Amino acid sequence: MLGKFLDSSRRLHEHLMNRDRNGAGYTYIEQPFLRRITRLCRTILSVIQREWVSRNIEMDKTFDFEAMGEDFADKAHKLGLKNIDRAVLKANHDRVMHIAKHAQSHTMTDIFRKVGYTAWCNWRWEQAKRKGDFSVVATAFAHSVRLSHTIAGHKAKLLGLGSAYAAVIDEFIPEIDLKSIQPELTRVLEYCDEQKAWMQNHPALESVEAAGRDKKWRMDIDTQMKVCRKLAEHMGFDFNHGHLQRGMHPLGVGSRDDTQLSVTPKEQDCLIAMLDMIHETGHGLYRQKLPQDWYIHPVGHVASQAMDEAIALMMENCIARTPAGAQFIHRTVTQVLGREPDFSLRDLQSRLNGYGPTKFRANANELEYPLHLEIRNTILQDIYAGKLAPADLPARWNADMARVIRMDVRNDAEGCLQDIHWYAMQFGYFKNYQIGFVMAYQIFDTIMAEHPDALQDIAARSDFRPVVSWLEEHIFRWGAQHNTMDLLGRATGRAFSADSYIHAMENKYFPIYPPQKNAAEATSLLDSAIA
Repeated sequence: MLGKFLDSSRRLHEHLMNRDRNGAGYTYIEQPFLRRITRLCRTILSVIQREWVSRNIEMDKTFDFEAMGEDFADKAHKLGLKNIDRAVLKANHDRVMHIAKHAQSHTMTDIFRKVGYTAWCNWRWEQAKRKGDFSVVATAFAHSVRLSHTIAGHKAKLLGLGSAYAAVIDEFIPEIDLKSIQPELTRVLEYCDEQKAWMQNHPALESVEAAGRDKKWRMDIDTQMKVCRKLAEHMGFDFNHGHLQRGMHPLGVGSRDDTQLSVTPKEQDCLIAMLDMIHETGHGLYRQKLPQDWYIHPVGHVASQAMDEAIALMMENCIARTPAGAQFIHRTVTQVLGREPDFSLRDLQSRLNGYGPTKFRANANELEYPLHLEIRNTILQDIYAGKLAPADLPARWNADMARVIRMDVRNDAEGCLQDIHWYAMQFGYFKNYQIGFVMAYQIFDTIMAEHPDALQDIAARSDFRPVVSWLEEHIFRWGAQHNTMDLLGRATGRAFSADSYIHAMENKYFPIYPPQKNAAEATSLLDSAIA
């Protein structure tokens, strides 16, 4: 019986990976229509097969993992398990049951509708974003929201959760207790809102978009893609088991043996794609370093999407947005160009750590990023609570941007269309960013305590090995054996806390741009920080 269960576990994970690989194809720019249709058909087939496997898993079946004998070990070896660990078997069983509960909470008809609405909404989103007009995708989005709300309601009952909103969060972060971590998330939001008020009154703070319009940041797309590939190589990404493509939205998806990265280069501002590449490579490294013995089972995948985002955001913020990160990026661009780029190291450091506001979440500085996430999370809560109609999304989004970020949105491409997640029916995904953002600084603090020269290695030789080795030992190799907060506690020795983030912001930004300093003094401090 357990052998049959493990076989179902392997097949379930295989279909999950197929869905990720093929589903990501919706967003690739340089992709012919026939290839898109082929990927769509494969995605539909994978989802149907996954649902069929899930529905044949006996939800009430339990196993005595302590009583396994040698006969079971022989069977497990035949199913691809090289190392039999009863604790891992139990963790895999729990993860499979979690996936099965999500799958069995809705009908096969709902599944067909979900796949169809996802493809339809994703396609219309691409058109809407190009036009900057939400009305193009409004109908598909409304259908997707209604179906998602229905399915999430069923999930909430089956999983014993309090609301449909909690159910869509649980899909990405299993076993998360939102109430227990909310005080720390609130600390972050209060701190960021306080700094935002100061930023608004500080003189001469260019927006991210205004700073990027300088001609020094222009670079042709092909060269940017070469730079991005070289950045990923330096960070340790294995292109023998992965590849990089240009896409409508940055992505890092796939399996241990087939990891797909995509970035969205903009010719007028090369820095955006480079930061995206460092972020997505964090996702890619996590997948490529997962435990080999268990990677064909759900327990061998990432602990959660929140932990996945924590690693990516750590690479982007805690490393790339430092003097060491600036030297790493500048050196890599110089290596690809064969000459110094048009922007200096100081130009790069200034932009990486600038206070400039932005309308775009992905471009936001570290003090503004949590506020962008809060806008999305509160809007989604109101949609799921029936307080906001899907058709009213643009008006609500623009009002919240003006109130929280203090910027006006000119069109929907700058507003509610900027992210793909809701239009791919990943409605609970932004909570991953919010939680992962805070965890990133806590993890990085621990790495620096154990490897104080790690940033110097990156600055001097583009050497990420100390960082990646620590992540392999404390995060990657555990796969999904532990839930997110347990894994964080094991890795850092502390419970989830905003302390590391707030301490990092106080030390990183305010010595550079203290309110009491004039512009000349601030520039001098910035030069010292770069040195």
